[in-house]
Amino acid sequence: DRGDAIPDPMTAKKVLKYAGELRLWIYGYMFGASTVGSYSLAYFLPRILGTMGFTNIQAQLLVAPPYVWAAIPALSTAFLADKVRGCRSVAVIINALCVIIGTCMYSQLKPAQKAARYTGVFLALGGCNSNVPLIVAWAQSSIRRQSKRGFGSALIIAWGGIGGILSGVVFMEREYKLG
Repeated sequence: DRGDAIPDPMTAKKVLKYAGELRLWIYGYMFGASTVGSYSLAYFLPRILGTMGFTNIQAQLLVAPPYVWAAIPALSTAFLADKVRGCRSVAVIINALCVIIGTCMYSQLKPAQKAARYTGVFLALGGCNSNVPLIVAWAQSSIRRQSKRGFGSALIIAWGGIGGILSGVVFMEREYKLG
């Protein structure tokens, strides 16, 4: 119904044209920012939990519940975004706010506030892991031409790789004091 069922060939001229489209770069940047949070927590969550005073075994076990929780906001925001037209941006913003609030909670609260800090992990992990598929779906559903969608997909995934690379250097040990 959108007139994009027939593939249009990718040409060098189209690649140059698409490379100049700000909207595609914004989708890529949003995806990269989400993957920074997602990968950072995946890499460093046991260490972060260790700074909260959990033993190594406890930290390894406490990594799983936030990931189980992440399915709830991911499915909820995806469902909401699909049912309410034009709501993807609102869902992305809500998830991003959860990441910001959660990160502030687990990184800035006093060491004695272990439960509140651990709750922050749930908020942050749920927000960033919810935005990863939401941003990809938003970009793919809002681009009409198949060649542009292909270019946009490659650009977005490249930004995801950049986010993965950056996530390895954003964790600064000095910011997490042992409690």
